Amino acid sequence: MLISVMIAPAVLISAAGLLILGVSNRYGRINDRIRNFNELLPDATSAQAEALREDRALMLERARRSWLALTLLHGAVLSFVAESFLLGVGAALSLPLAPLGDIVLVLGVVLFGAASIALVTEATIAFESTRREIIRTDNQIKARLTSN
Repeated sequence: MLISVMIAPAVLISAAGLLILGVSNRYGRINDRIRNFNELLPDATSAQAEALREDRALMLERARRSWLALTLLHGAVLSFVAESFLLGVGAALSLPLAPLGDIVLVLGVVLFGAASIALVTEATIAFESTRREIIRTDNQIKARLTSN
């Protein structure tokens, strides 16, 4: 019984770990795009520079939300590990730590949920950023076609 109770948080730890891996990758790619925009800005025309600054601002907000999600997910993992530890110590030493473990588990679930919300808002910004890039590209193509 003790082993099964202590293993239960492992599923949550695994889920959070997978999200951390994915979000870390996304966070790195967002930062790479920001660096790319910074490299392009000095040689850009004024219209290009304005578009790059707008894109960079959206990327910076995406990076902020991804960082928030990573922080919350790490907090959730810590909570799930603490819950497992409390349950194990409580059972091994016959201490009534299960209620404290439940509180820590709920904290982890709340952190996990908050991270999910941060990721949904980040994905919304990503969609908006891509939409703007498509519109800008379409407008550039139309301008070239009408000038020829």
